[in-house]
Amino acid sequence: MIARLGRSQAVRYLTVSVLNNGTDYAIFGLLYGLIGVPIQIANAAGYLVGTTISYLLNKTWTFGQRLDDGRHVRQIAAFVIANILGIGVSTALISLYSLLLNPWIAKVLTTLSLAVYFFIVSKFVVFREAR
Repeated sequence: MIARLGRSQAVRYLTVSVLNNGTDYAIFGLLYGLIGVPIQIANAAGYLVGTTISYLLNKTWTFGQRLDDGRHVRQIAAFVIANILGIGVSTALISLYSLLLNPWIAKVLTTLSLAVYFFIVSKFVVFREAR
């Protein structure tokens, strides 16, 4: 059963999400928490680095595709569009949540708010099986 879970796209996606979000949070913490960069800029910087990691690992490991499979340009375009929408929503949510909550709690709520959206978009749009 555990071996089967390790092959599950959802479990792999969750594993990649932990890694890319950990990177996002580390950059956010460094920029916002230690250096004092405005919350929106710190959020965007962490988000961009995390999403780069997300693309590479989800393409190759979660969805089992090669980087040079001929679909790369279309997938990057779809991924960029999804993330442009995502970063706008993410920045709006963290701005709103941080008015009412601690910025770290706001960051967690923002991340959770986008998780389902990104799995669905990744599976059915960005990395969908070739027809």
